Amino acid sequence: MLRTTSVDKPERFIGSALGTATQIGLGLGVALAYRGTGKLVVDVQPDGDLMFDAGALWTAAQSKLPMLVVMHNNRAYYNDWNHQIHLAQERERPVENAYIGQAINDPAPDFAGLARSMGWYAEGPIENPADIQPALQRAIKEVQAGRPALVDTITQFQ
Repeated sequence: MLRTTSVDKPERFIGSALGTATQIGLGLGVALAYRGTGKLVVDVQPDGDLMFDAGALWTAAQSKLPMLVVMHNNRAYYNDWNHQIHLAQERERPVENAYIGQAINDPAPDFAGLARSMGWYAEGPIENPADIQPALQRAIKEVQAGRPALVDTITQFQ
């Protein structure tokens, strides 16, 4: 995200994802603080994090918080998965088992469908990078009209 965003003022970036199921709550707080200012609030939302607080989507819709959520959906609790890989290496156990309990892909959650069910404008999951920009443009129009919007983008593990 930082490579494509100008972070020249403190208000431009709330901080990195923490892997603590708090990202959506932080995004809601920022959207609430900036409601009525015309500023575009964007939450780059980890998928695993949202799994713990999906009800926050309803809160945003009910409160009419204009915000854009862009899902960083790698279909994994990858913060924990990466930790499991490290532990497996340290304990000389099979690294290929580290995915157990960490993959979010069978079934893969439909975050756009979930958001729509809570009153959001939503698109996705988007797997083709060329489809992201047009989806973001449509979503931004919805946010500018006062409605929360979510774009579910499928990403790689980091």
